[in-house]
Amino acid sequence: MDMPKYIDIYDGLKPLYETSKILGLVPFAYGKTLRNSKNTKFFRVTYSIIILAIITASFIISILYDIYYKYMNQSTTLILPLLSQLCSLFGETIVGLTLSYRGTLQNICKNLTLIDQILKSICINNFIKIIISMEILTVFVILAGVHILDISGRNISLFSIIQHGGLILASYINITIVLQFINSVWIIKKRFRILNEQLTTMINEKCVEEILINANQNVDISLQRNQENLSQISVRNRNNTTNYDHLKIHTLRVTHSLLYDLAGRLNSDFGLQILLDMLHSFITLIMSLYIALAAKNDPHIVDCDVSTSCTRVITNFCLAIICILKFLTVSISCDKATNEMKNTSEIMKKLLLPSHHEKEALNELQLFSQQINNNDYNFTANGFFAINLNLLIQVAASTTTYLVILIQM
Repeated sequence: MDMPKYIDIYDGLKPLYETSKILGLVPFAYGKTLRNSKNTKFFRVTYSIIILAIITASFIISILYDIYYKYMNQSTTLILPLLSQLCSLFGETIVGLTLSYRGTLQNICKNLTLIDQILKSICINNFIKIIISMEILTVFVILAGVHILDISGRNISLFSIIQHGGLILASYINITIVLQFINSVWIIKKRFRILNEQLTTMINEKCVEEILINANQNVDISLQRNQENLSQISVRNRNNTTNYDHLKIHTLRVTHSLLYDLAGRLNSDFGLQILLDMLHSFITLIMSLYIALAAKNDPHIVDCDVSTSCTRVITNFCLAIICILKFLTVSISCDKATNEMKNTSEIMKKLLLPSHHEKEALNELQLFSQQINNNDYNFTANGFFAINLNLLIQVAASTTTYLVILIQM
C-alpha cells in the first residue's frame, strides 16, 4: 500500500482562486512554484485596474442617476439610508480590489502547506474542491436569480443598464471576498482542531483522575492528615514522573504560533472588507424589509408600477434572506474558529495538572501556556466589534428597532 502524501492546499482552493481571478481579486501568482512572468503579472494587475475603473465609473453614474431621477420621488427619510447602502456596496468593492495586491490567499496557502507537513495532516483536496465549487455555484445562481427579478421589476433605460451592470459586478466581487474569508477561517479552524487532538493524546487520563480523586478525598479530613496525604501523593508522583515528549510539545507550540499568526493576518487583511460588508448587509437588510412591506401600497418607493410591485416585494425579501444568511455564515464561522482556538488553553491546563514533569517538558508546557495566555482570540471587523454569535443578537435587535422607526415615520 502506498504511503499517504502530505499534499498542499493549493489544489483544494483552486475553484475559489479561479473565480477570484475572473473578478480581478487575485493579481498574484498562485500554485506550488509561484512562478509568474512579468507579462502575466502586468496583465493581471492591468485587468484588476480595469475592473476597478468600471466599478468606479458605475458608482459615479449610479450616484448621478439616483440624485436626478430616483431620489426626486423618494421621501427624505429614505434618501440617506439608500445612499449609505450604495456607498457601502461600492466602498467594499473598491477596497477589496485595491487591497487584493497583498496576496492573502497566496500567503494562507503557503503557510498552511508548511503547517500540514508539521501536523502530518492530509488535506483531501477533491473534497475541498467539491465543497467550494458547490458554494460558489449556489451563491452565484441565487444572486443571478435575484438580479433577474430586480431588473424585471424596474423601468429599463440606458442609464439603468449601466447602473445595474456595475451593481451586479460589485455584488459578485463582494460575495467572493466573503467566501474567501469564510473558507479561510474554516480551514484555519480545522488545523487548530488537529493540533488540539494531538495535544489531547498526550494527556495522562489516569494521572488526572487520580489527582481529582485525591483532591476530593482531602476536602473532608483534618489539616494534619491532609498534609500527610499530600506528602504521600508527592512521594508517589516523584516515583511516577509524567513523561511528555518535550520535542513534540515544542513542535506543537511553534505550530500554534504559526496558526495564530495566520489567523491574525487573515483578520487584519479582511477586517476592513468585512466591516464594510457587515455595514452594507445591515443597511440592505433594513431597507429590503421596509421596501418589501411598503412596495405593495406605494410602488414609487421601488421605482416600478403597480403591476410589478409584487415582483419587487419578492426581490427585496430575497435580498433580506441573503443578508441574514451572510450574517449567519460569517458569525458562526468566526465563533467556531475562536472556540477551537480557546480550547487549546483548556487542554494545556490538563497537561499541567500532574505535579511532576521532566524539566524540558515542564519548560515547554510553561512557555506554551504563557504563549496562549498572551494571545487574544477574537475575529473582529477591523477592530470595531467582535464577530461571533453575539453579533447576531445585536443585528436582530437593531434591525427590529430601525424597521419600526421607518414604518412609523
